[in-house]
Amino acid sequence: MECQVRAREDAAVLMDYCAGRLDPRAAAALDEHVAVCEDCTRWVESQRAMLAALDEWAAPPVSPGFNRRLFEKLEAESRPAWWRLHLRPALSLAGIAALAIGLLLTRAPAPVMQADTLDPDRLELALEDAEMLRQLSIW
Repeated sequence: MECQVRAREDAAVLMDYCAGRLDPRAAAALDEHVAVCEDCTRWVESQRAMLAALDEWAAPPVSPGFNRRLFEKLEAESRPAWWRLHLRPALSLAGIAALAIGLLLTRAPAPVMQADTLDPDRLELALEDAEMLRQLSIW
């Protein structure tokens, strides 16, 4: 018989053998192989030890209000939350508006031209233009 551990193709056969679900003929053939193969012997012993440990393990008792809390959570998750439907878009818009306002407030203002840096000729022309506009608005 080919070594089941080295073949790794028939792991289910070894699992069934350890659990006692293998038919008697196949189990007898595997008994003979396990008796002479060290790898299979170690694998079968470790598998049987694990199965024995699982058989001894007992689940902790369920708390008294477990079912009630479970059904409350399931019911709460099945109902759509109002904030998921209405508040998320509003929060998104508020965030975009805050970002836009922040960008507008942090923008550097345009430089203001000061009179001492202006050319006197340009200043005189600007004053003449302003006087002309003032006269037009009177009429």
